[in-house]
Amino acid sequence: MPQTQWQPRKRGVSIMVKMTAISLVLLVVVIGVFGLINSMQSKRIIAKASVQLAASVSKGLRRAGEAKFQLLARTARIGLVQGDYSTLQILVSDLIKHDDLVIEAAVMESSGTLLAHSDPRRVGSKASGFLRDLLGTRRMKVQPDVTFAGQRSIVFASPVKYRDLRTWIVFMAYSLKPLDAELAKVEELRRKETRASTLSTILIGLLSVILGVVLTTLQSLGISRPIRALARQADQIAGGDLHASVEVKSNDEIGLLGDRFNYMSHQVLALMEEVKTKAAVEREVEVARALQSTLVPASATVEIGGMQLAGFFKPAAKCGGDWWSYYEVVDGKLLVLIGDVTGHGLPSAMITAVVKGAASNMISVTGGKFMVRDLLAELHGAVLQTARGRYAMTCFASVYDPRRRRLIYANAGHTFPCLYQPRTGDCRWLAVRGSLLGDEVQSDYEIRETEVDPNDMLVWYTDGVVEGQSNEGEPFGYKRLLTSIQHHVHLTSDRARDGIIDDIYTFYGDTPQEDDITLVVGKVC
Repeated sequence: MPQTQWQPRKRGVSIMVKMTAISLVLLVVVIGVFGLINSMQSKRIIAKASVQLAASVSKGLRRAGEAKFQLLARTARIGLVQGDYSTLQILVSDLIKHDDLVIEAAVMESSGTLLAHSDPRRVGSKASGFLRDLLGTRRMKVQPDVTFAGQRSIVFASPVKYRDLRTWIVFMAYSLKPLDAELAKVEELRRKETRASTLSTILIGLLSVILGVVLTTLQSLGISRPIRALARQADQIAGGDLHASVEVKSNDEIGLLGDRFNYMSHQVLALMEEVKTKAAVEREVEVARALQSTLVPASATVEIGGMQLAGFFKPAAKCGGDWWSYYEVVDGKLLVLIGDVTGHGLPSAMITAVVKGAASNMISVTGGKFMVRDLLAELHGAVLQTARGRYAMTCFASVYDPRRRRLIYANAGHTFPCLYQPRTGDCRWLAVRGSLLGDEVQSDYEIRETEVDPNDMLVWYTDGVVEGQSNEGEPFGYKRLLTSIQHHVHLTSDRARDGIIDDIYTFYGDTPQEDDITLVVGKVC
């Protein structure tokens, strides 16, 4: 077969001419689109900054206003309790005088009579308008953005109580004038940036049209240089040098590709740093988990204070919100505490550490001589101060007196423990009510007492036990728990614990554990 002779292709229009012609045709369109995109991006950036600034300033004003309001409420309470209304009026007047952002402040009785007001002439009159609508306030109320006295304001209102005998309402309106001023500045900046962006786009367009041919020629001559630079960068990245970058001098597709190459290498570095950070966080969580394991007694059986105890604890996450502990206090008495923080994970685990420390501190300070009600009140204060309303904790406190064969107990919203008495066959729940730890500022806990006999069995647990579900979605429930307790009541505390836990997990089957599980079995010696 004869060989086909290669024939050189006829030379056509050079790439320089093609690029010049196409560039001149598209230049005006590209410049216009670029200007539009730049303008829209500037608007988006400024709009986003405006939203962030507004949120930041609003948050700062709310914190400042809330701090002043809290100070006003606490100070006003002293004057209200003492009946010193003249000092109360001075307090309100000084607040208005020394803070231009406080628009109005008032203290009034639940009946609506104004005891103190930023306008002294209104003292003694009945509340009207906005103030009248606040007379039924039962807890602190914050209205973040309302128009008050012709100004955007944050309105605070809170009841002040004295031994459930009298109730007053403290009110304060805090101006958002600084927020409006900052937003006005942002709007002025937006107008300036829009004008500057438009002018820059026009100037760039004119210069680009004039220099288009020259730039296109230079670009065609130097097009191979950035391509080679990109190839070298790709080789360096492939060789593991993630810090390699190419110097981008053009704004065309090759320059864009070079910029993306640089971005890619930077993103890979950022992802590697993120992996390192996650690994560090995992190590911190493991440390927290190890710390929490020291807060919960070991699973081994212990005989203390006339009772044999055996506990089980298994968190749903690496760090859980369940907690239990025991203490031998004065006169050989035994204190058993069990609690459950809302949620689970690292924050909940930290709350349990705070409660553990508060309990140990009170026992140490009082020498073991304390009332169960006072202990729960102390734990409530610790959780409230630490979690600041973001987390709450249930807790059941039991004190067993082996000399008197009596069990004294109180509850802070926890599930009721079960007391089984083989001598009589009586099996009952230790039902008693009380507010959660850290839920509200005011707390109240009822104390109850019951008689126990040798071989009686007490079972404390958290709601994860009864709320855990089977493969069919059915909860374990209290009835199954009671049946399991009755079935194992004749065993020692550790064997009874193991039997009940086996019943629970057999019922759960393959269902993943969604909540922490804690169960403690105590048998009276």
